Amino acid sequence: LNGLAGVRAGDGDSVTVNPLFAPDDLDYFCADGILYHGNSLSVLWDKTGERYNAGKGFKVFLNGNQVFAADTPCKFEVSL
Repeated sequence: LNGLAGVRAGDGDSVTVNPLFAPDDLDYFCADGILYHGNSLSVLWDKTGERYNAGKGFKVFLNGNQVFAADTPCKFEVSL
């Protein structure tokens, strides 16, 4: 997960998501159910919004709730 999605444990109760792919590299990507400190993290990229039915773009979910969205993959820190 560190190599493609860029998911890295942070200090304390945080996780940094820093995708290592560009928007044109992949049409879609999903890392679902990443367990960390009793939480479930999901990282989703859907170029058209048609693959996962969660809308177009880059999204991060924590315990099933969307905590971040952007048009393109980018760095984001999730506080647990």
